[in-house]
Amino acid sequence: MISMTPNLAQLIAAFVAGMNEEIELLELKGAHLEALSTAILTREEEALPEVMRQMEQAQILQDATDQKLLLIRGEIANVLAWPLELVTATKLAAQLTGSDKTKVEQSRLKIIEIAEQVRRQHLETVLLLAECAKINRRLLEGLFGKQAQPLETYGRSGHNTWRPDTGVVDAEL
Repeated sequence: MISMTPNLAQLIAAFVAGMNEEIELLELKGAHLEALSTAILTREEEALPEVMRQMEQAQILQDATDQKLLLIRGEIANVLAWPLELVTATKLAAQLTGSDKTKVEQSRLKIIEIAEQVRRQHLETVLLLAECAKINRRLLEGLFGKQAQPLETYGRSGHNTWRPDTGVVDAEL
């Protein structure tokens, strides 16, 4: 067990606050993935740029939160004279007592739970996009057949070249 000093108590509280920010960001990422899937399924093309912008903003917030947590972990490591690699939620919870231990452990378990939900949502979104690409390729193959020469298609951005056995096509119904 570690002896609690006022400085360490403040750092532990800041660490828990950072973990709670992490929880909020994970929930936000899950909501963004859900919105992306919904926009694709309902063919709301006008919603896609806004969802993508929100996802980029969330990543900027994630980077800032990660940096803040790294600094807090560094300060905790200095106070405890531990290597930075040992300052994790699991190892801290094992050394803490009382409400501090409970808060760290609850936040750690919540992060694990939500991260798993986001991982599943991400996988579902990836599979949806892969299926859309497969359908697009098959539609074009059905319309134009397999061709030795690249098939010229046009998308919103101008001239694109597509070969049936490769990547995604920019096509609008």
